[in-house]
Amino acid sequence: MEIDLTDYAGEMTVELIGKGLDKVVWTGGRSGGRGNFDHVGVLDLSRNSLRSCSLSLAPFRCLNVLHLNNNRLSQVPEEVWGFGTAGSSMDALAELWLAGNNISSLPPGAVFPPSLDSLRLNKNELTSLPDDAFNNLPKLAELAVASNQLEVLPPSFGRLSSLSVLWADNNRLTAVPPSVATLPYLSRLSLNDNRIAGELPSTFDEKFGERVYLLHLHNNDLESVPEALIEALVPDADFTCHGNENMLDPPEAITEGGLGALKAYYSGDVDTALK
Repeated sequence: MEIDLTDYAGEMTVELIGKGLDKVVWTGGRSGGRGNFDHVGVLDLSRNSLRSCSLSLAPFRCLNVLHLNNNRLSQVPEEVWGFGTAGSSMDALAELWLAGNNISSLPPGAVFPPSLDSLRLNKNELTSLPDDAFNNLPKLAELAVASNQLEVLPPSFGRLSSLSVLWADNNRLTAVPPSVATLPYLSRLSLNDNRIAGELPSTFDEKFGERVYLLHLHNNDLESVPEALIEALVPDADFTCHGNENMLDPPEAITEGGLGALKAYYSGDVDTALK
């Protein structure tokens, strides 16, 4: 099914969710009312059947939200990742959702708009992420790269100074960049269902524990979790570390009991921990 966005010119929000679209076009010009998209702030084309974004995004000069999640895209639209290059007009884009597509890679030299606040690339087929793509995202607060095939996270993740939420679960990670735990606003970190082995970096310490509200480490190959980190977690923190078969201390019967059981165990109250 094809749709012409010219009919939506002048709107502030264009939502075409789950319409069975496989092609989106626009036939209007840049000037005048018809074909003028200068006022469109939200463009939501999620849950369709788009295989490529052949639609030029250049007319959407004030676009703040772009949702292309749950389509069949194999690559990120060039005007989104090519910020600063000829044709790119995404200097106001704050929310970019590309989850649930068939994207296997980001082009070398990909640069996302520094205006981004939320970027979702989860549930794709990504095997790696170019370090440069995340170098200049000072406003990025939420980043989702879960459910891909990533083996490493780029070092530039540690320079995401505004990041508060990082979803990186269900990948093939074997380690975590130490700088991730030093991010000043990071409060939710999901790393479960990976292959993270041995011990966590020393940066996963008491200071990190004091500001994190969600930390999922279950189903990895960890041997231990720092005691100081666990003891520093706030009482209602969502913490999990079960399913680490190589974890020597504490036993799985306690890790499955949640944060209260772990704190009791480390305080020496094994009986309470096992209840």
